[in-house]
Amino acid sequence: MAACISSSCVTGGGSLADDSVQFDLADMFEMPFLETALPKDLPRLAGRISIKTHTLEHRAVALTRPAVISADSQPSITAGAPESRTGAAASVPPGPSAVTEVVAALAAIFQDSEGQTETAAACKVYDAAVRNGGDTQPACLEMLIALGGDASILVRALKLVHQGVILYGLATLRETVPMLTKDVRTPRGWLIYIEYMDIFRVRHVRREQSIEMPGFGNVNDHYEFSFEVSATLDADLERVCATWLRINDVEYSPGMDPKKKEELMAVLGMGRRIVDGGSSCRLSSGSSNRASAVGSRGGSGLQPASPAGGEIAAGSDEEVLSQGIIPVVIGARFL
Repeated sequence: MAACISSSCVTGGGSLADDSVQFDLADMFEMPFLETALPKDLPRLAGRISIKTHTLEHRAVALTRPAVISADSQPSITAGAPESRTGAAASVPPGPSAVTEVVAALAAIFQDSEGQTETAAACKVYDAAVRNGGDTQPACLEMLIALGGDASILVRALKLVHQGVILYGLATLRETVPMLTKDVRTPRGWLIYIEYMDIFRVRHVRREQSIEMPGFGNVNDHYEFSFEVSATLDADLERVCATWLRINDVEYSPGMDPKKKEELMAVLGMGRRIVDGGSSCRLSSGSSNRASAVGSRGGSGLQPASPAGGEIAAGSDEEVLSQGIIPVVIGARFL
């Protein structure tokens, strides 16, 4: 269960409790991959990754074969929750693993034929280890090292594919949005998009829902919303240029108490709102210390916001990406 806990009611444009710290994934990205949860989390999250360029599209296993990504196998993002087992699944589906499918798709984007052959060999070793009952974490670690580690553009493309990214987004929402929620545990409850449409971007899209149980909450006041953590990288995938945290959409129960709905709409609106983020200009070494803290624990598009209220204009991420628009709002804190 992911709880969003209010520090105070959001007023005056929705500033964070600590206005001196901008939501920024730069420090997390620049950490050596060995210090992140990538080797542990990539096997668990690979089935939730979609990749799209002008000429290539890989749809997440969660969307094409949802039975493979069961609710029981969804990684928990609850602070302090027990770790899910990282070993090989009891029943391994035939064919290449989701990890291999993702890495192969990235290799097709960034490598020549020789490089793709070497990548395929590293992936084959990983798949063999998992099929023989090996633990996915050390197998994935060996594969990432074989690919070249941080020097490999494939590894850099995956450096923000770990649980620490979404935990950082939740930690910021807890400072901003006064509500108690839990994760939506379905194949679509957490999806990751790697997009290279003139610009390279990684997006985590997570869905949350209100909590109703005997003695707590009212089923008539149920609501759900999705939020997104997004990072735009430079052409060589060596640094983060912009980071965003936004609420994408909100659904309110038709029978919700009007006063309750009014309170929720004050912070959630109808979605398409930027909560925090902007250009990663590295104004100081501590500019993204919250991201570093979460990334090291790692338990493991966007249209420019309107200056008046933070509502985002209509238009799909695909439309914005096709125009090559890079949103730049320095230190935006809208809600």
